[in-house]
Amino acid sequence: MTADPLAPLLALADIAPAVDRARERFDQALRHRALRRHGGQVAAEVSLRSAVASTALQGYAHDRETVRAGTVTD
Repeated sequence: MTADPLAPLLALADIAPAVDRARERFDQALRHRALRRHGGQVAAEVSLRSAVASTALQGYAHDRETVRAGTVTD
């Protein structure tokens, strides 16, 4: 088993408590009723928004609704 390369970051000030808070909030989200009922739709929306954000970081601005409609083919 390989050692976690990010483990030393936990020794930095305020990092361990921030990780604990993030883990707690993530667990809360997983228990959320809407996410359990509509997980597929939520995953699809996250994927769409991530794709639009990723292209924006690469310098290509696309309107989210245009991407949703399937008219962006880049």
